[in-house]
Amino acid sequence: AALDATAFASWLAREGFDEPALLAYLDYCCRDDYGAGADVVSAWAGVHYFASRHGFHAPGEPERERDAVFTWPEGNAWLVQRLAAPLGERLHTGASVLGVREERAGVQVLVRHEASGRTESWSAGIVVLALPLALAARLVDRAPEALRQAAALLPSAPWLVANLQLDAPLLERIGAPLSWDNVIEHAAGTSTSLGYVDALHQSLRPYAGAGVLSAYHALPAAERAPLLAADWRPWAERVLADLAPAHPDLRAKVRRIDLMRWGHGMAVPRPGVQRHPALLALRAARGRLRYAHSDLAGCSVFEEAFTAGAEVAGRADALR
Repeated sequence: AALDATAFASWLAREGFDEPALLAYLDYCCRDDYGAGADVVSAWAGVHYFASRHGFHAPGEPERERDAVFTWPEGNAWLVQRLAAPLGERLHTGASVLGVREERAGVQVLVRHEASGRTESWSAGIVVLALPLALAARLVDRAPEALRQAAALLPSAPWLVANLQLDAPLLERIGAPLSWDNVIEHAAGTSTSLGYVDALHQSLRPYAGAGVLSAYHALPAAERAPLLAADWRPWAERVLADLAPAHPDLRAKVRRIDLMRWGHGMAVPRPGVQRHPALLALRAARGRLRYAHSDLAGCSVFEEAFTAGAEVAGRADALR
C-alpha cells in the first residue's frame, strides 16, 4: 500500500537513487511498459517492473538459463491468426458493438455490420467484456458504479507506432550492431521515444537487403489532441529526427512511413490504482456481465489480460 501511494520518481529520490544514467534507464522502463514516466507511475509499478522479471541477478548469484524467445515474420499476427482459426463462423469481423444491456433473462448486444450498415440485436446468457474499461463504461447501459469509477480512475497514454520501409540496408555503425530491439539513450524526461525494432532481424535470408524498422513513442496526455490532428508530417519528421543520430543515412533510404496513432494506447498505473475497490469488484463480478482486460490489474501487461480471461472462463458456466 505504501508503494502505491507515491510516484516512483519520488520513491527513488527518497531512497537515494540519483545517478542520472540510472534514472534515465528507470524512466525509459516505465514509459516502455506503462506509457508514462517515473514521475507519473506509482512506486509499486516501478518496483513491479523489475521484481516480476527474469534476467536480473544479485551480485554473486549465478545466471539462470534464459527463457526461449519465439518470433515470426508477421509478428503477433501469427498468434492472432491461430487463436482465431478454431473459432470459425463464431468470429464476426467487421462488426461493431453499439451497446450492451443486461436484462432479467439475459443480455442484449446491439451490433452494427460495417460493410452493409445493418444493425441487429444478439441475445446471450453471459457477455464477457474484454475491453478497456473506458470503452466498457460507454457501451454498457446503466453502467454499474464500480465500472464508472474504474474507468475514471485509469488514465491512458497516447501511443505512436511508425513503420519505416527501407529500400536499402542501413550502413553498419560503430558500436552495437542493429538488433531486434534498439534504444537510443536520452536523459530522463527529455524524449518520448521508446526505441525501434528491426522487423527482419531474425530473418534467415543469407543477404542484407531492404528492411522495415518499427519505432515507438509513448506520449504525455497533453499530446493526445496533436497526435490525432490531420497532419501526419510533423510526426513523421519527429520519428526521423529521433533516429538520425544512430542512422544518419536513414532519411535517404526510407521509401514509405506508415503511422498508427493510438489516442488511448495503454492504462497508466498511477498512484492509488492498485487494489482499488472498483477494480476488485469488477474482477470478482458474478453476474451476466463479466470483465476481462489488463485494465483490471491497473497496467497494460499481457499476462494480466490472459489471467483475467482465464479467470472469467473458469466461472462462465455458473449461469448456464
